[in-house]
Parts: sequence; C-alpha cells; structure tokens
Amino acid sequence: MIHLEPVTRDNIEELTGLAVRKDQETFVSSVAESLAQAYVYSDNAYPFGVYEDDTLVGFIMMGYYEAKHYYTLWKFLIDQRYQYKGYGRQALELGLAYIRGKFNSPDIYTGVAPGNTVAKKLYRSVGFEDTGLIECGMEEMKLSSVIHRTPTRQQLASIAKTLAQIPFHGFADGERSNLEPIVQPFPKWTIEEADRLWCAAFVYYCCREAGFEIPIRPGECKSCHLAGCIAWEELAQGDVKIGYHKGEEGFVPEAGDIVLYDHVFDGHEHDHMGIIVGKRENTILAAEGNIDNRSGIVERPVDEHIRAYIRIPDGYKYNSLL
Repeated sequence: MIHLEPVTRDNIEELTGLAVRKDQETFVSSVAESLAQAYVYSDNAYPFGVYEDDTLVGFIMMGYYEAKHYYTLWKFLIDQRYQYKGYGRQALELGLAYIRGKFNSPDIYTGVAPGNTVAKKLYRSVGFEDTGLIECGMEEMKLSSVIHRTPTRQQLASIAKTLAQIPFHGFADGERSNLEPIVQPFPKWTIEEADRLWCAAFVYYCCREAGFEIPIRPGECKSCHLAGCIAWEELAQGDVKIGYHKGEEGFVPEAGDIVLYDHVFDGHEHDHMGIIVGKRENTILAAEGNIDNRSGIVERPVDEHIRAYIRIPDGYKYNSLL
C-alpha cells in the first residue's frame, strides 16, 4: 500500500539516495536540495517519503508560498527503479489530501519545468490546469477541483492513514480546533458541537477524499446522518452492495474496511469507529478520529470490542433507487 511517512533521522540517508533517470534530472531537484530548502523554510515545508509498504519509492514535499499566499505541491519524484508502476498518481493524491485536510485549502498550485510532458499529464489527470503564467522559470498549474479515479479500499486506507497523521484535533491543550474540513459536509453542525464526537465524521471525510460518493444521510440512515456511528451500521445493513460482518463471525478484515466498536469510550454500543490500514496476527491497525479528541493510528486487539466490519466495494457509488 502506498503511504507517506515523515522525514526523520531514521530515513533521511535513504531518502537522499533516491534518484531519477539522467534525462529527468533537469526537471526535478535532488532530494538533498529539497531537504535543504525544507530546513531553511521549515515553517512552510512539509516533506515526506513515499513508501510502498516498507519500501521507499519516492519523495514529495508540499509547501506554503508566503509571497502569493497559497499552498503548493513543491517537490515530487519517484525513484527511477519504481517509475511506471502507478505509484506517482497514488502518492500525488495523498499529498493533495494532506494539504486539503491540514489547511482546508480550496486551491493548490504547482510548477512544471518546460518540456516535462510526463509530469503535466500526471497533474492534469488529477485536476490541475495550466494558468498560463511562468513563475521562477516554471509553468504554473492550479488545482481547483479533484478528479478521482475509481475509488478503492486500498486508496481509502492510504488516504485515512495520511489524514490521521496530520493530526486533526478538537479543542485541546489550548489549541483551536482544526476540524473544519471534517465538519464542513454537515451544514447544521459546528466545530464546537463536533468536539469529542467526530470519529464517524472522520470516516466520512476519508471516504469522500478517496472518491466514494455517499450523501451525508442516505435513505437507510434512520437515526442520524453519517457523523454518527449508528448511521454507518444502518447504511451497511440496508444497502445490499455494502458488506456488513459481525465481529465474531470469523470475517478476515483487510485494509480499507471500516470497523465499528462497542464499549470503547463511553460504555455504549457502536460508540467508536475507524478505518483499517493494516492487520497483524491478533490485532488491527486503524486510522481513527477522536482518540482523546485527536486523530491517529491505533493498534487494537481483535476482541469483543469489535462490533462489526463494513466493507464498501471498490467503485461504490450510492444509489437511492436500489
């Protein structure tokens, strides 16, 4: 599964060893140069390694351009050994999701070296358009609306893992809540009302970012909209296209499945939920919102607290007529 990992002392040496082909070197900065810029502009640079499972395959860095007050896809490369495997688009989508989630930015810009037709084709495939401007010798492109591929559970898992590590949080430790992107789809809900009650809304936000088309309150949801855990259960039990599997049935969960919990926080049924991003022998790794009012990746045992698993099929689009 493609995912992003922060730059640390543990991976920086391997990151600087990434390289593109000789004929691509004029189009992109080296990782060493990019990390030097990230150090100088540390308040406005967000560098990550791109990983396929445990294998480092590329580098991406987002940033904030203070002079023009907008967010950018600043640096991006896939190592020459891993090109033409589909990793580029997946990593690009994760980087864009990070910017939209962390900063609630409606527009994102990037620059492309003249002649880099491969990069332009890739960027256009996710919704970037040429602005006609030349900025610092680069052809400027702007993303205003996202073009999603057919959504998949693998993409959902990758998106959820990226977004959980932003992290989102409510009002905690003197910080102002940054839940605006998560609350925004629910027009009658405020960030104050959502405080410490937003695990289901986080799941909904991840699903939408992955490209799944689901209204905030499908017809199957009798109790509330999809900012409530019980509504997800009602949707899964009422829509024949969605799989619903009780925790004790012996079902084997996979990355991208949604997990519903009982008695995790407040002693009630379906009181918490998340998105599975990995599985070990007796535990699952889940991207969750509202873990003590923050998002994160949690390892939980496969035990009686798991109420059910929900499996949304690849390519799912809600249809109220079915």
